Amino acid sequence: SGDYLDFSGIRVRSRDCKPIAVFNGDECVYVPRYFSGQTCDLAYEQCVPTAYWGRNFIVPRMAMSHPDYVRVTALYDGCSVIRNGLTPVILNAGETYEYQLNLGVGDFISASSPVSVNMYFASVGMYNTGDPSMLTINPIEQMLHKVTFASYSTEHTNNHKVNVLLRTAYKDLFTLDGVAHPSSFSTIP
Repeated sequence: SGDYLDFSGIRVRSRDCKPIAVFNGDECVYVPRYFSGQTCDLAYEQCVPTAYWGRNFIVPRMAMSHPDYVRVTALYDGCSVIRNGLTPVILNAGETYEYQLNLGVGDFISASSPVSVNMYFASVGMYNTGDPSMLTINPIEQMLHKVTFASYSTEHTNNHKVNVLLRTAYKDLFTLDGVAHPSSFSTIP
């Protein structure tokens, strides 16, 4: 119908503390939201339980040559969100702060209480590269030591990229399939 419905900040709880999984997204999303360009795509992610939300995040710049979008959602009232040391934005429970990611190396977000951070990639019609999609950004508090992942190729998906976030002190220890890549990193201030 063309109506814009935003369910950000809605809380879902199971009855009797039964384990559940919650997914969010849109079957045909345009990024930015009011851009009806050449492409819309399914954007779909499993929600991170609030027990695993964090206070510190690094939002990386992707390899595309266009700005993407970031949304921060607060868990509690009076949450102060600071991006790259700028003036704090104050959010109440369930409120979101949305901004366009700069073309620099990325952003550092810190919050006074737990938040959820999602990144949205722009529609191809905006910048002639990429399709709209979403990515949940994990907090620094949830960083892992070892990750195994898979990618696949099709006639339309044959160019692969990977972003790795790690502490500067560990860049010489990083390997991808056993090969070191210390010069491939940029520092996020």
